[in-house]
Amino acid sequence: MKKRMALLFSGLVMLFAFILYRIFSVAMGNDLAEAAGRQSTYTLVVDRPRGKIIDCKGDYFTQCEEAYVAAVAPCNEALYALRDVLPEKDLEALMFKMSQGWPFLLRVPSPQFYAEEIEVFTVKERYLQQPVAPHVIGYLDGGGAKGVAGIEKAYDEWLSQGGRALTITYKVDALGRPLVGVEPEVRDETAGYKKGVQLTLDIDIQRICEEAAKKYLTAGAVVVMSVPDGELKAVVSLPDFSPRDVGSSLNSENSPLINRAFTQYNLGSVFKIAVAAAALEDNVLPSYQFNCTGGITVDGHYFRCHKRDGHGVVDMEKAFSESCNPYFISIAQKVGYEKLLTMAQNLGFGVYSELAPGMKTDSGLLPSVKVLRSPVGLSNFAFGQGEFMATPVQVAAMVTAVASGGEVPRPRLVQALIDEDGTAIDAYDAVPPYRAISRYTADTIKHFMMFAVEQGTGKLAKPAFGGAGGKTATAETGWKKDGRDVYQAWFAGFYPAEEPKFSIVVLAEDGKSGSVSCAPVFRDIADGLCRLYELNAVDNATSQ
Repeated sequence: MKKRMALLFSGLVMLFAFILYRIFSVAMGNDLAEAAGRQSTYTLVVDRPRGKIIDCKGDYFTQCEEAYVAAVAPCNEALYALRDVLPEKDLEALMFKMSQGWPFLLRVPSPQFYAEEIEVFTVKERYLQQPVAPHVIGYLDGGGAKGVAGIEKAYDEWLSQGGRALTITYKVDALGRPLVGVEPEVRDETAGYKKGVQLTLDIDIQRICEEAAKKYLTAGAVVVMSVPDGELKAVVSLPDFSPRDVGSSLNSENSPLINRAFTQYNLGSVFKIAVAAAALEDNVLPSYQFNCTGGITVDGHYFRCHKRDGHGVVDMEKAFSESCNPYFISIAQKVGYEKLLTMAQNLGFGVYSELAPGMKTDSGLLPSVKVLRSPVGLSNFAFGQGEFMATPVQVAAMVTAVASGGEVPRPRLVQALIDEDGTAIDAYDAVPPYRAISRYTADTIKHFMMFAVEQGTGKLAKPAFGGAGGKTATAETGWKKDGRDVYQAWFAGFYPAEEPKFSIVVLAEDGKSGSVSCAPVFRDIADGLCRLYELNAVDNATSQ
């Protein structure tokens, strides 16, 4: 109480000092020219609403929570009223604004107070207190008028509402002080014209994925894509940020503003899905065997298997489920670089996706023909290493192709531009998928992926119900951190096993391994989807 009284006293002194200074300045003629040219009104923009951004079901990503904005004409009565509702930490800033003498806006925690010189407005907060999908939704500039990133930037003109605003205008004297006894004019132009954007994201799936990712990951990404149409149902990037306070994240060493789901990374053994596809399309039988002794020598270079004593004699299913590098190097040498590179291109690697105007994923990086002509370069490519890089969205499209019978979808994020009632004004129809592999090849690899979850490196991804298929990866980056090697860990799979509805890709930056760092995230997401959609008709025990 003593501190509040001291602050109040200081504020009153500042206020009276300011008034005396202004009177003295005008009397001395210092402000006469400025005062004469000043307009007789002063307008505050209370709210400049934007069009809504909603999910595929119509649930809101924006404009969800109410907030209260007070328009204040500086006076003792206003000061006394506000000191009782504001937190103590905000009182010093209040005193300063009061001392300026001009009308001002102030966020208040409640509308339950009254002063004659204060007008309280109920507005909608643009973003949730606990933001959902901030890297996709994006954020606004400091004035809240222009989109800077994400969907906010891509559809800024559409969402900006034609510059409409809720304003309050005061009659002021030559010094900018509100005229006593003159009611300010409130003008609300925000009714109607509330266009919006509907995304393919599902806010419930998004929340499931964010919860699972934050439980296990410090930095990384999650992408959930619907099978077979390629609609993005969740896009998670960690670390995340608050669109309400972007400034606090600008200088963070962890780069929270980067959307890692759209960023290219070393892929590693998840690419064995494409290598297996190239082999099967080239009539290499799943029964093709190779004796893994712990490594393989190619053109004088020795490539180790992660199992140093070797896997022994393995066929394609066993090699895939155990992620045996020497086996897939032998496959790549057998198939040749042309067919392997063509398969990678057909599955969507090396090409960016434009998901909204100006909103693109990285294109990834495919090795050059010169590199692949080298037996060592081709061997690296066989297990997703070397120059090869890919984005989580590209990997999700590849998994969706396997889960859907061989057709690669075009990733899709925006469903429609909508009017105030949510009616589509401009629907974004899905681009038809294209066939990259035969149904036989897709079904065979799908079986490999299910076996990897049941008995291979993906056991920790096994959900409680419905079964799943997937592939682990632990990709070398060539970087070091604190004297140790840095790896990118992955798990990419589909759920449920028999009739997949979702492809799920998990990336862990600087992870231990795909099985340890990412598979549990996949499992928790699959279990969450099971609860959400009741996909538990088939128990794991009977889905093998």
